[in-house]
Parts: sequence; C-alpha cells; structure tokens
Amino acid sequence: MAIHRNQLEGARLYHWLCTPMIACQTASCALILALLWNIHSSAESSIYYHTFELAAVVALSIRMLHLKLRSRSMCALWKRAAAH
Repeated sequence: MAIHRNQLEGARLYHWLCTPMIACQTASCALILALLWNIHSSAESSIYYHTFELAAVVALSIRMLHLKLRSRSMCALWKRAAAH
C-alpha cells in the first residue's frame, strides 16, 4: 500500500525496499566480526564474558540469516512491482 501511496517506482522503489535490508546485513556482519575479534583478543577475560559474547554472535548470525531470506523476498517484491 505504501508503494502505491508514495508512487514509488524504479530506483526509488529499490532503495525503499532493499537498501535498509542491505544496511542491516552489513551492520550485523560488522558487529559479528567485532565480537569475534574481541573474543580473540581478550583471552584472559571471564567465562561469563565470553559466553555473553558468543550468545551475541549466535543471535546476530541468526538475524543475518533472517535478513538474507527477508531481503530476497523484498527484492523479489521490487521486481514484481517494477514490472507493473
């Protein structure tokens, strides 16, 4: 409905649908890499700290997978809407 209300088409439609998904994937990837580097560089930290960081890595990885699947459907919607 928002697509029709805002009369989005072409490149504007792509940016409206796909760019936020790509940005979230990139941010999640950067956070995962930062957490993994932090785990590697702080070997003397407590087990609780490492457990928390590993839990965050798992949660962000699941989020990235969800975003990847969701971005496929959003970009497919863009292609369908752009064809009309």
